[in-house]
Amino acid sequence: ARVGGGDGPSFVYSVQPDGSGQKLLFGDGRDPNEPPSTVRPDAVGEDYAWSPDGSKVAFVHYTDGDPSAPTGKDWDLFVMNANGSGIERLSHDGGIDSSPSWSPDGQRIVFASDKVARSSGQCTPNGGEGRMGCPSQLYVVNADGTGEARLTQDDASDLQPSWSPDGAFIALVVTARTTDGDCVCVMSSDGLGAMQPVSGVGLSPEWSPNLSPLRLAWVNPVDGGYEVFLSDVDGSHSMELLATKSLSPVSIAWSPDGSEIAFTGGATAPDSEQETMYVMRADGTNVREIAHFGIASVSWRPSTG
Repeated sequence: ARVGGGDGPSFVYSVQPDGSGQKLLFGDGRDPNEPPSTVRPDAVGEDYAWSPDGSKVAFVHYTDGDPSAPTGKDWDLFVMNANGSGIERLSHDGGIDSSPSWSPDGQRIVFASDKVARSSGQCTPNGGEGRMGCPSQLYVVNADGTGEARLTQDDASDLQPSWSPDGAFIALVVTARTTDGDCVCVMSSDGLGAMQPVSGVGLSPEWSPNLSPLRLAWVNPVDGGYEVFLSDVDGSHSMELLATKSLSPVSIAWSPDGSEIAFTGGATAPDSEQETMYVMRADGTNVREIAHFGIASVSWRPSTG
């Protein structure tokens, strides 16, 4: 996904893991040079997440919202077929939904939403989402939009959920409202029991598809740059995969076989603000750039046989 700022257009592209075959899938129609066949404003959003069988994609989409609401913004959860057809809206909650992640059986989706904070006046003016702004909590919903349930109820902001491939755990980022500290934690997927910290600071946790061993990758901000870490589910056997000031990962996606990790990062050119997509081996070697056009989020399509 490439998200434009202000009146800038936004697009969704696909690309092969080696950087070849870049293809425009959808656009929002604000670029006059855009092929008419690709204009699909309702399919353009953020936080795309493939279903385990590769047949569907969950994502969030800007729906304008209620002008009388505290922010007037509304990003809701949607699901569509892989070809962009059959778009269904799963949430109508008047808040900002984000970071959908599928259960391994493809029946449910966990996501973050700040709808309770917005409706109850818990938002702090000029605060960022989750940091003295509008704290989010985690919710789970069936893939057809039924059976929504709240998973977390705490004083912090819970963000960026990621469902483990065995279905037992959900990794997430927990942000205290009174600090700037982000903690990567792991919780039971049923919402019961205490959260277990994996890292004292971190962002964008993503599970490897492999069950033996079950591993978690996440991003740590450090010295003006970022580093990618990998550990076991309890935070043990932690290892640094990548640390550089020239690359600033903000979105991570594992390859279906667990051998590689794709991520977005700050452009290598000092005078450019565009995000770039990279792929590296799961041990942090062979880092290579595969796309460079202002990327906001990345998702790796699962194997479909």
